[in-house]
Amino acid sequence: MLEEDSPTLEYAKEYVEKINRELEDLAVFYNNLKEKQAVYQKVINASLQQDLRDLMSASYDFEKKLEARRKGFRSVIELELAEDLQAYGKPFSYEKNKIEWEDLAYRSYTPDFITHNNIIIEAKGRFMPSDRRKHLAIKKQYPHLDVRFVFENSNKKLYKGAKSTYAQWCHKYDFRFYDKKIPKDWLQEKTNPKIPTRIPFIGKKK
Repeated sequence: MLEEDSPTLEYAKEYVEKINRELEDLAVFYNNLKEKQAVYQKVINASLQQDLRDLMSASYDFEKKLEARRKGFRSVIELELAEDLQAYGKPFSYEKNKIEWEDLAYRSYTPDFITHNNIIIEAKGRFMPSDRRKHLAIKKQYPHLDVRFVFENSNKKLYKGAKSTYAQWCHKYDFRFYDKKIPKDWLQEKTNPKIPTRIPFIGKKK
């Protein structure tokens, strides 16, 4: 039998303590590993869920674009505005009228929508420089026409790095506008003068 203070017993005690410390360290490491695994799993799940949402959104957008094309519209926002006007129950036209205007060459402009009370409504996702220049020229040449815009997002910048937004441009040049849908109060306004199917350029062509 080993004596209590024998070197062999002392060595055995130290060895057992060492093993216990290592086991404790392993337990801490394992717990930390489990916590990290849980965090990583949450990140992976969130990423997969976001990818799924993006895929569903892209699929929905694609289907809406196809639907718009099938129904004869150029964009989803045009389709949505047409549905708004149909729900209101009043007659309207879509790309039926022509308005000649003077540029470096003589051009004609086809409004997107003309409501029953003769408001011209342009549906705009992107508001390009050529669009802005055209509408300023038309406003100058035909000040009696009531042209308004419905944007997908009027807070978009005019171009990359610009300070001004679509909304600020409209305020500056006195165009009425709205986002996403046609306000019902526009459709309840008094009727403007009738817009002919074709408006010839007023003035002398050079």
